[in-house]
Amino acid sequence: MADLIDRDALLKYMCGACHNPEAQCIQTECYLYREKKRIEAAPAVNRWIPCSERLPEVYEKVLTYNDEGIIHDNFRLNLRDGSVGWSQGWKITHWQPRPEPPKE
Repeated sequence: MADLIDRDALLKYMCGACHNPEAQCIQTECYLYREKKRIEAAPAVNRWIPCSERLPEVYEKVLTYNDEGIIHDNFRLNLRDGSVGWSQGWKITHWQPRPEPPKE
């Protein structure tokens, strides 16, 4: 899995590499436009996001990883003192969106 690339970073790069970087390319004959649409349609791969990079929205249910190596089903919530914290009060270091549930 080490060869996975960041889809959002690739799409941003492709838009900058287009022959018209100031405007969003909408020319269907453009190779980069066709490839960009194909990448956007591909399913995203979940990855562990460092909390130092960004945090999930408040009340968004996510999986979290703490400094003791434990994974929890978790979410951020508003605390009584007006701050925002985790529903599981561990030292959370990373998080990722929950995977889609089985379709069976």
